[in-house]
Amino acid sequence: MLVAGGHRLAAAKLLKLEKIECFVVDEGDEHARLWEIAENLHREDLTRLERSEQITEWIKITENLQLSQSGSNESKRPDGRGHRKQSGVRQAARQLPLDGATEAARLHTAQRAVKIASLSNEAKQVARELTTQRS
Repeated sequence: MLVAGGHRLAAAKLLKLEKIECFVVDEGDEHARLWEIAENLHREDLTRLERSEQITEWIKITENLQLSQSGSNESKRPDGRGHRKQSGVRQAARQLPLDGATEAARLHTAQRAVKIASLSNEAKQVARELTTQRS
């Protein structure tokens, strides 16, 4: 299944290239979806609502993956205390292409995306209609 690089693959086919470099990753559907979302967020044609929904889905998947990982973090601290895992929101602020010059600003963007994505379906529909009317 092609997760990322659809435009590059299409260009290679147009150029009739027989081979192109690629990464083959076997990490499961959740990881594939994370890659897909990250690539989608690089596109500029997403609405604010679409971006927010993508960011929120990425955060949820990331947090679910953390919960499903068994095993503890081996502490390298002198006091033996373990390390807390990063929240999905904090990871999004560090790993996704979000608005903001600082990590704090990107964290705010991720938090705001979660709020936008949690709007009622009716409110989302109105937002979609307004966006369509402006186009």
